[in-house]
Amino acid sequence: MITQLNNILYFLIPIIMLLSIYFYTTHQTLKKVKNDQLQLLYSEIKSEKHNKLQLNNVQKEVEEFQKKTQTKIKTIKINILNISFTLDEIFS
Repeated sequence: MITQLNNILYFLIPIIMLLSIYFYTTHQTLKKVKNDQLQLLYSEIKSEKHNKLQLNNVQKEVEEFQKKTQTKIKTIKINILNISFTLDEIFS
């Protein structure tokens, strides 16, 4: 009976040790891979935030340009009306 237990223990202990080593190494490699993926995601998020800031700045510049353009167009319309009125006064 004791010899059978010893035989079983001699068989089980190396298997348990091998499984422990296998699971430990698998865990370490998986941990490294997941850490790399996390770093990649972090850098993508950082890049997207930077792009968002740039696009916000571009949007503001476009709005300012539109305002300036509208102002210039209004000025041109007023000048055209003034010229038209002046010509009407001269020729009438």
